[in-house]
Amino acid sequence: MKTIAAGLATLAILTFTANTAAASNVTAAPAGHGSVGWTNALVQGHPISIESIATCTVGGVTSASTNGAAATGFVNYGKGKSTCGTDTTTGAAKVTVTGTKFIFDGPKTYGGPVIKLTSFSISCSTVENGSQSSIKITGLTGVTVPSSIPANYTVDIPGTQPGSPPIARVVLNEVILPDPPDGGLIVNLMHVTLFPEGVAIDSGEVVLGSVSCSPAVDDDAG
Repeated sequence: MKTIAAGLATLAILTFTANTAAASNVTAAPAGHGSVGWTNALVQGHPISIESIATCTVGGVTSASTNGAAATGFVNYGKGKSTCGTDTTTGAAKVTVTGTKFIFDGPKTYGGPVIKLTSFSISCSTVENGSQSSIKITGLTGVTVPSSIPANYTVDIPGTQPGSPPIARVVLNEVILPDPPDGGLIVNLMHVTLFPEGVAIDSGEVVLGSVSCSPAVDDDAG
């Protein structure tokens, strides 16, 4: 049973590697994208929207930063930066997103905890026929996690009444792989879904720290 913690400071580091199993997409070069995060929600009848913050793209905008973005009383993104580039020797793509002082007040509206982070970093890079990623979190409070967070580690924030559906579902180190696999991946440091079982009028999602990497695929691969 996963539990809520009110004052836990944590350090979590984990790597994940995706390998090409059946490449089907053809790309001229490794690709990558990064963002500090975004929010799209409906809370007590009011829409809340924060578009993708400080986005970068390999071969496009290679660096972007933010001094913060917030929806008062719901979510507050602190300072953050994304960088996208390629290794001059190997041609590998690399994406890194860092940030500080993230606060998610949303669950408090429904009797849940406030989720906070002191700082975070998330990165991905391409390797031969695949991609790899890593995350680091410091000063996490509001949810309990292990010292090494596995892929797609999920914590449900329970409702205030016994047997009531969860207020929110928090997925840390969320790894999304394409189908069929092509060696690429998308990784979200934290992805929160409000009322994931769809029993309330309110809904939405909050994403913190997102990167994606895809290796080059030969024309005759697969």
